[in-house]
Amino acid sequence: MYETAVDALADDKRVILNLRKLQVIIDNSRRMIELDDEFGSFQKYLRSYDSFWDLVKDPRKQFKFMGEMGCYY
Repeated sequence: MYETAVDALADDKRVILNLRKLQVIIDNSRRMIELDDEFGSFQKYLRSYDSFWDLVKDPRKQFKFMGEMGCYY
């Protein structure tokens, strides 16, 4: 079912034009759920860092295509 849903989204040009970007969205979502489970909530994961720059470093390793501004927001 998962592959069918991804294929359907990839074929729908209104959604996204790049299959690689779609896969990154899926992978990042899975990682976010894993961190949510590990820390009890995603907010607790974000608040586990002492400074903004420490916070920026880790998500850039955890998630694909994540820049400083993406970490900020």
